[in-house]
Amino acid sequence: MRYAIAVDIGATNTRVALGSDDGELLEVVVFATWETRDPEEYIARIASIARELERKHRVEAAGVGVGSPGPLDIRRGEVVGAPNMPFRRIEVVRPLRELLGRPVAFAIVAVSAAVV
Repeated sequence: MRYAIAVDIGATNTRVALGSDDGELLEVVVFATWETRDPEEYIARIASIARELERKHRVEAAGVGVGSPGPLDIRRGEVVGAPNMPFRRIEVVRPLRELLGRPVAFAIVAVSAAVV
């Protein structure tokens, strides 16, 4: 079985999850995105939670997937000028790859509202 870390960078909360390739969600850790305004400290916290999830569940993730509201600079792996984030610019891909030693995929998370 293979495992992956999923990171959801949100304007209010950040979620770090560990899941398996058969769809099992082992655990999700949520913390307030605004707890720190230092981008390096923020990324280090995400990496620390990811390592702790792997240790706790005795698995090694094959990679990391990160979703974030935009705007994004996909080539540089950065969130750039998001109006509702505590950071004007935050590099995501390179530091997570270096801290975790895993491949990192990065994509924009589109938010839509529906009236039911």
